[in-house]
Amino acid sequence: MENLTVESDSELPLKDVTGNSLELSIEIVPGGAEQFGVKLCCSPDGVEQTVVLYDAAEKRSETMSDDNTGFIPPEKCFLIIPA
Repeated sequence: MENLTVESDSELPLKDVTGNSLELSIEIVPGGAEQFGVKLCCSPDGVEQTVVLYDAAEKRSETMSDDNTGFIPPEKCFLIIPA
């Protein structure tokens, strides 16, 4: 899949994407948003998901685990934030 566009505050489920490992190239145009990110590997009911979030004010990324109770170690999530 290439060149998919997702509007702000919306979701785009990709039903044909499966597996335990994903390589994504994502370009986000934040506008004036202070936080932005993506949800990955979501269960149909939304209970299980991985959230990759960037906080522009803090200039740091966070990755929440599948059950939303903790964080995935930073070495498992690699973000390139252009200057």
